[in-house]
Amino acid sequence: MSIKLTRKKFSVQLPDSAIASLTGHSILNTVPMSEMAFLILHNWLEEHHGELVEHYEQLSREASKGIGAVEHQILGEYKRRAASLNEATVSQITLSLPIYDNRRLIGHAHKRSVSKAEMARQILVPWLEEHQGTIDRFYERAAAWMEIGIDEAREQLMEEFKKASR
Repeated sequence: MSIKLTRKKFSVQLPDSAIASLTGHSILNTVPMSEMAFLILHNWLEEHHGELVEHYEQLSREASKGIGAVEHQILGEYKRRAASLNEATVSQITLSLPIYDNRRLIGHAHKRSVSKAEMARQILVPWLEEHQGTIDRFYERAAAWMEIGIDEAREQLMEEFKKASR
C-alpha cells in the first residue's frame, strides 16, 4: 500500500515589507521562502485547530448535520466563491499545503468570511511583524561579522539568497 500526500498550491500576495521580512527569516533559517511561509502557516493552524473544531461543531448543531457534511459544504462554498486579494504594493509567493492544512485554512477563512489567500496573509503578516526583532538582530550581527553597514549586509545576504534560490 502506498500513501500519496497530495498538495494544494495557491498564491498569496504580501506587502513588499512582509516579503523582505519573510526573506530574512528564510536566510536566517536556511529554507526557501515558500517553506518558511508553510512553517508559519502550519504552526498557526496547529495552535488554532481547537477553534476550528468548535466552529464546525457549532455549525453541525445548528444545521443538524454531521461535522463531515458541514466541512464538505464549506469546501464546496470556498470553491464557488474563491477570490483573490488586491493591494497596491504587493509581491506574490506561491505556497503548497498538504490537503489537511489546506482544508483547515479554508475552514478558518470561511469562519472569517475571507478568501484562503487573505486568510494566509492575515496569518503571515502579523507573525512576520511580531518576529521582526529577530531579523533586525540577525542583520546587526551579520553586519558586525562582515564589518560593513547593516543595509549593505542586508543587501548582500538577500542577493546571495536570490542567487541560491534560482
